[in-house]
Amino acid sequence: METLDVIKIGFERPRAAIIDFLGEDNQDCPSLVLADPAKAAGLPVKKYGKYTFINDHRVIIEYLARNHGTSRPSHD
Repeated sequence: METLDVIKIGFERPRAAIIDFLGEDNQDCPSLVLADPAKAAGLPVKKYGKYTFINDHRVIIEYLARNHGTSRPSHD
C-alpha cells in the first residue's frame, strides 16, 4: 500500500522545513516531494539536489488523481 506523508507548515516565510529539502527559491506551498519521479511522467516537475518535486497546486492535483485515485475539482 502506498502512503502520503503530510507535513503541515506555517504560512509565514521563511519556511525552514521546505528550504531544508528544496532550497530557498522553492519554498512555495503546497509542495509535493516525489518518492518515485517516474510516476509524474509528462507532468512539469522541478528538481533540487536529489529531490524531484511539484509546487503548482494544479499539477499536484493531477498527480494525485493519476496515482492515488483522488478526484479532480470541476473548476480551479
